[in-house]
Amino acid sequence: MEEINNIITPILVQLSVPILLLLPLFIAGLVMGLVIKIIRKRSRYPFEIALNQRIPGQTLLTQYSDASADLMGNLMLTMYLTICPLACYGLAHYIGLKLPNLLTLVAIFLCAVLVVLWKIIKLKRNQMNLRLGLEAEWFTAIELYNGLPHSYKIFNDIQCDNFNIDHLVVGPNGVFAIETKGRRKPNLKATKNNKGETPKEYEVKVEGDKLIFPTFSETDTTQQAARQAKWAQKWLTQATGINVPVWPVVNIPGWFVRNGKNQTMLIASTRNLTASLMKANKFTFDEKQVDAIAYQVRQKALRDNDLI
Repeated sequence: MEEINNIITPILVQLSVPILLLLPLFIAGLVMGLVIKIIRKRSRYPFEIALNQRIPGQTLLTQYSDASADLMGNLMLTMYLTICPLACYGLAHYIGLKLPNLLTLVAIFLCAVLVVLWKIIKLKRNQMNLRLGLEAEWFTAIELYNGLPHSYKIFNDIQCDNFNIDHLVVGPNGVFAIETKGRRKPNLKATKNNKGETPKEYEVKVEGDKLIFPTFSETDTTQQAARQAKWAQKWLTQATGINVPVWPVVNIPGWFVRNGKNQTMLIASTRNLTASLMKANKFTFDEKQVDAIAYQVRQKALRDNDLI
């Protein structure tokens, strides 16, 4: 037993140094949690948040908040790891413990800092992409609200089976499931591609279900929009008891869309999105049918919680 104590005691003594350094952060976290609990116990929101409609980009906003919190936490961790070797060395000296090897400590924590920095870079890229998507959905929602007449019902961030539909528009001429994609414009030099053409940095071409951007092409977005529209059509037809065709739409804010041959769906830039929707004579619904469809969509567009 004495041999075990002789082994464990030095380990616990050495661990006491980083524990003492982390203790203030732990206490601050407990105090913050206690304050929040007291505030929520004494008061509440004056209305039921969960019954509100989801705002444009609600899912992305939650992901952006989480990513920002993760980024801030890792930045704080980097600062802690940077000062930790010197702090551990100084604290051990102050309380009379056996001094660790400073170079060993620095090497260990430097490796940890490099790992955290790599994670920070990934988090920052993800945060920037989330911000772009969020701004694109806000921009689109404003255009929809300002450009469509009151006979059209607009819903945002519809919650489906493990995915969401960015915008769903219910109007007298059809139901449209809109997938909004934020894409950055490249800063291109006047160079020709392998076809001998000079790509325009503001233009996206459409060929069938392919979106051709200046530096890449993709079909994932159109395929995603088609799947979502198919799911929404099945759901709304079952929920309302009437035939509800849902038409997929891909919206790319800020780009000039050059439509081509054999297009499988409407591809639009936000500036001409509302005009394109109103011109699309896909179906005809009367006012009661529009209200019945909108009622079902509204249930899928509730917040359900108070998360931001």
